[in-house]
Amino acid sequence: MEEILKASHRVKILNWLRWCVVLLLLLAGWLHYRVMLAWTVAAIRDPFEDPSIAWVFPLVSLFDIWLNRGAFRKAAGVPSPQGFAWVAAFIALAWSGARYGLILFEQVSLIGLIWSVPYALWGRGVGRLMLFPAWYLVFSLPVSRYLETLTPHLRTLAAGTVAGLLNWAGIDLLCGGTRIFYGGSPDTMFGVDVADPCSGIRSLFSLTSGAAAYAHFCRETRRRRWMLLVCSFPVAILGNILRILSICVVGIIFGKAAAMGWFHDCAGQVFFFIALALLFLTERCILRLILWLRSLRCGRP
Repeated sequence: MEEILKASHRVKILNWLRWCVVLLLLLAGWLHYRVMLAWTVAAIRDPFEDPSIAWVFPLVSLFDIWLNRGAFRKAAGVPSPQGFAWVAAFIALAWSGARYGLILFEQVSLIGLIWSVPYALWGRGVGRLMLFPAWYLVFSLPVSRYLETLTPHLRTLAAGTVAGLLNWAGIDLLCGGTRIFYGGSPDTMFGVDVADPCSGIRSLFSLTSGAAAYAHFCRETRRRRWMLLVCSFPVAILGNILRILSICVVGIIFGKAAAMGWFHDCAGQVFFFIALALLFLTERCILRLILWLRSLRCGRP
């Protein structure tokens, strides 16, 4: 009995030490990361930046932790040397980011510490449970500032695909880079430039983040989760192309004022939900294809 009481006392002391370390790290993190956090918040508030719903992602992470609170209690074990090695690596990354003015390094190091500190203090089981809530925060980063080289390619792809589809439908269009021109009559003269905000980066990350959350909470197998996440990339690009195509069609029929007015503002939300529907339809079709291929292997029609 005395040994059990001593073991319980040691566990309580260890828990107190853990939480003291967490509080000290939170204080040190605030002192180190406050400039980076202020920059990130200002970047997210930029109307030309993405994602504009970045404040939702920490709430999703907190919801996942709350939902699995029982599993966290069961998984809590002894401190992990591997976890402390990860903590040291992310602290070194934070130092490099501060030393050389690399904001991305500091952002990644903060997310890495959110994952690795519980891993180090409570063991591998807690680290495994913290993988999703920590690394899901990557979607809250202002990604377009780091993907400037990708944006022009997405703009050119969208403009060229839309022009090709309309030309195939019998509508004479000219496409130069990211610009689409329709001659027609003076009343229907129409031209659209696929600007940076219309490149599809926003819809890509919005749809991917939604697919990641849905897959994590609603898909049981890892294969189905990754399938849904991977499918979200081409579906998001397709949804953006369809949105630009609809704007061009409205502009050709009703004029530029109608296309670039209320329709342009509403098309983004409408085609986001259309892309969601396409994503689930794509997943369903792939699963049916897999089942059909399995039936062929088993010799069943």
